[in-house]
Amino acid sequence: MSFSGESYIHSQQKRALELSLLSSGALFIGGLAVVSAVALKLSNPGEPLIIQTERGLIPGQTYQSPKFGNPDSDQVVHRFLAKTMLDEIPQLAEVASGKMTLFGPRADKPSHVEALFESLVDDDLREEWLEVRRKQKPGLISSYSVYSHSNNVDGVPEYIREQLDRDIISGAEKRAILDIHDFHYASTRHDLSLLRNAFSMAKTNYKVLSTSLNS
Repeated sequence: MSFSGESYIHSQQKRALELSLLSSGALFIGGLAVVSAVALKLSNPGEPLIIQTERGLIPGQTYQSPKFGNPDSDQVVHRFLAKTMLDEIPQLAEVASGKMTLFGPRADKPSHVEALFESLVDDDLREEWLEVRRKQKPGLISSYSVYSHSNNVDGVPEYIREQLDRDIISGAEKRAILDIHDFHYASTRHDLSLLRNAFSMAKTNYKVLSTSLNS
């Protein structure tokens, strides 16, 4: 049976897809984790490998999220892992346990979440965004996460991209528009499209960063 929107988000079909992707990519994910961990230890052996960061989806609600290295560090290795999203590999264990979802809205620092919602001048958009986020677990991959890293989301309809490209739209509005879009159009096809775009974004960023480091 095929689902879409909220019914799909809370379905066993979505959960099965996520667990299937995690299990099929276990060796690849493990390899990336080892390489990332070694790079971090060599670059800064005095710092902890994994740290817990406070994150939230909506104002007033927070949780602890694991990350490789220090997200606030300006070291090359830390920036490289953050730009290619490899610093979030430890969160895959949270996805496996059901605390997070592979495809869903990205959480932020609580202070940033507060600022995002306060900056929205459209009350209706704010309320819809709040409602959409209340109904979901924090996720790793979303249209916004791909858009913010690469400024290109092939899986998002043209009318959405036109909205995002308008200079008058703030970062909070862009994020709200994309999160709401992901919620209403959630499906297996949409999730796989997000995964494809995320890999494409990471590959492009890897090439750009590698070139800049070797130049």
